[in-house]
Amino acid sequence: MEPAMSNSYTKAAFGIVVTSPEADLLRRVIGAIELVGDVEIGLEALKAHFHGMGEDFAALFPRTAESPFDGLLDLFPDENFPILDFEIDFGEADADGRVALFFSGEQFGVETAAKLIQRCAQSALPFGFEWASDCDRLRAGEFGGGYVAISHAAVARQAQTPHPQRPSRPDAARHSPPKRHPARVDPPTLPKDEEDRPDGAEVALVGAALARLTRPNGRGEERVRKGVRTRGSSELSQGDDP
Repeated sequence: MEPAMSNSYTKAAFGIVVTSPEADLLRRVIGAIELVGDVEIGLEALKAHFHGMGEDFAALFPRTAESPFDGLLDLFPDENFPILDFEIDFGEADADGRVALFFSGEQFGVETAAKLIQRCAQSALPFGFEWASDCDRLRAGEFGGGYVAISHAAVARQAQTPHPQRPSRPDAARHSPPKRHPARVDPPTLPKDEEDRPDGAEVALVGAALARLTRPNGRGEERVRKGVRTRGSSELSQGDDP
């Protein structure tokens, strides 16, 4: 008997507040990624578009001799597929020039989102977000998750996943007693260079940011959610779930 097909997901949803210039930069970055991913756009069109991207974009994503937008490619795990695996909804700027953004996705590009925030939303750092791994069928080894802590110096990612062992047959679990396995925690992937490692104070700030992010109905969460626009709806009121 062959096992039934299933779908696995990496899900995340969170808000973040940035400055108006940072929000404008992120819009330009998203537009450039869509342009690079269009196979019908030629090199000359890419060069012409790059000239209008602005000095801030060129400083963060420098061009190469091969293509003006090659600086974007290291945002992605696979440079041959420069695609955002999540959506970003932009709110309206408030009186202080702050803009609430909402990141979400069911096949969420955790690494890409972390790098994008580190480069383009530095006023919000240190910052952190969580993700969840799940499946549309109840199978061992399909559920887990983790978090990312982002500072100016580094991106630290920590994942907690179930034990990967599965029954050899689909019906084996019904005929054998369940086995308990401790969760495996992977260490954060920090840069190897000592000079790139965040100091103790910065790590503490990242931890505090994560605590604010995960605390339900906290002031920080309310501030992020206020004024965020989600797909197919008007503005969310303070305290509403996205």
